Amino acid sequence: MRQQSIPVEQATPAFRLSHDVETNACVVSLPGPQYHPAFATGKNSDGANYWRQHIELGRFVEGALAGKLRFAPQVGRTLPLDVCAAYTDCWHCNETTGLVIDLCFAASRVLQGAADVMANIYDFDDEGRGAALLMSTLPAALLAHHGIGPIKPRYSRTEGQSYLSNGCVHCDALQGRFFDHEAAYDAQPVFSVDVLFDDRWLSHLEDREAIDKWWFDDRPAAHRGCGVAEEFRLMDGCY
Repeated sequence: MRQQSIPVEQATPAFRLSHDVETNACVVSLPGPQYHPAFATGKNSDGANYWRQHIELGRFVEGALAGKLRFAPQVGRTLPLDVCAAYTDCWHCNETTGLVIDLCFAASRVLQGAADVMANIYDFDDEGRGAALLMSTLPAALLAHHGIGPIKPRYSRTEGQSYLSNGCVHCDALQGRFFDHEAAYDAQPVFSVDVLFDDRWLSHLEDREAIDKWWFDDRPAAHRGCGVAEEFRLMDGCY
């Protein structure tokens, strides 16, 4: 994994092997969402943020042969969707309202060692499919229960167009994107809903770094699906 030419993809299951001289132990490390071969080299190659799982070599080989290697393990799973919000004063009515800043598909709570997937509401601002998906998942009544205004398309005179946006929970005034940036540092997880993380969500996420990674599924066999052998046979994944 010190070669910059080695990609991490479904067709190339590449992993890092390290040896501890003192214990004479060999450990296999799987790349995490922040791993990129151009950066994880030289002095930075041991950075903890680059590696998601560490498995003793013997256990890794045994598990790989038993189908414990999975690619993009989050896909097809029901995951907690954490809604991270910040609270600010509405520019129009001066009442306090919540803004949805980030969305986190918390895969790590379901699949130990799997990467969480981050998004924001603007990822779903398309011809209507993404907006409808997000609005049905986070209905106005649920958001209002947490002091957050409805997420829906609103017309912005500043931008001269409509876009999927936060609104005031009291007067529904559009809270522009720049409000999000001002409040982002104060954002905290407010509530969570369970969603099926399938192509309806994937098709709107441009950043696939956290998704397109290998994962070692060390759960009991009854809880596992297909593994690396099936991945190569099907190539379109086993979800």
